Amino acid sequence: MLEYVYQDPKELMKRYREQIEHSDLPASQAMSFLKELEAGLNGYTYLEDE
Repeated sequence: MLEYVYQDPKELMKRYREQIEHSDLPASQAMSFLKELEAGLNGYTYLEDE
């Protein structure tokens, strides 16, 4: 879906990961955020049951 608006999901993930790595977040919270974003980028574009 992101490709339709000229956004590269891999580039978004890379930049987000860099921001997380340079933050003061605890490691467990940082990993949680990264997993959540990855799931969102790879997930279905309509609402899903969790």
